[in-house]
Amino acid sequence: MLTFTPVPAAGRRETEAGYGTWLIEPAGGGQALIVSLRPVSTDPCDHRMQTAAHDPGRELREVTNLRYHACTNPVCRRPAAHCDWEHNIPYEAGGRTCLCNGNPECRFDHRLKQSKGWTVRQYPDGRIEWTTPTGRSAVTEPHQYPTD
Repeated sequence: MLTFTPVPAAGRRETEAGYGTWLIEPAGGGQALIVSLRPVSTDPCDHRMQTAAHDPGRELREVTNLRYHACTNPVCRRPAAHCDWEHNIPYEAGGRTCLCNGNPECRFDHRLKQSKGWTVRQYPDGRIEWTTPTGRSAVTEPHQYPTD
């Protein structure tokens, strides 16, 4: 059994919602952990996880994987954890390393996206639209979690 105790710095409203900083202590001893939990917004990006580096940090990669679960090509189901973190607007062209400009793509689809005639657009709500060289389009949406 585990004991969860809010760290005093956490606000009451935040703690009641299950977020904030928590001390987790295993019953019968063992090493205690301090974890911070915060909500992942479905609203347009607030850039709080953005990094100046090309590669996403651990938190940004994990949140992106939770958001999509799999490669964002509409016909690919490779798990996000086994995909590249892809910038929709290339980093070298000024694209942000941020949730609003990145998504998981398997290596094959990462390269496909860069082929002549293919376009991939990420919308503020997280939808990813792939357009083939012949003009056909398909959209992938973020994973929908149950609300109950």
